Amino acid sequence: MHRGNDSFIFDISKSTLMNSYEFVSDRYAAIYFDQHLNGRLLKYLPLINKLDLNEIITGNIIIGNMHNTAINNLPQGTTALSYKEPYAEVGVGLENIFKVIRVNAIWRLSHLKNKDISRFGLVFGVYISL
Repeated sequence: MHRGNDSFIFDISKSTLMNSYEFVSDRYAAIYFDQHLNGRLLKYLPLINKLDLNEIITGNIIIGNMHNTAINNLPQGTTALSYKEPYAEVGVGLENIFKVIRVNAIWRLSHLKNKDISRFGLVFGVYISL
């Protein structure tokens, strides 16, 4: 089972817009990335740069397949991932809001025809850095 996130709290090791139990695979590779730009783009906006916000680019890709053909009866709403169409999502965000809050806007890029999915989501996080 791939880890979906049904909450509004950001977790880098979960797929934010994937529902829980939406995808299964017995062989897979996952890449989760989080690039902190540390204000490199926002420093050019005159009023925003005084807030000392940092921008983030985030995303994940999961490539998998179900090789075990003995598992035919998957629960309703659960499908096997395929190498032909990996699961992917990307997002942008702001961190250092009040020195501890992070907000991400996430877009789902694949499997858009599945039932009961979200194509876009806002997630939040609280981070304390010393």
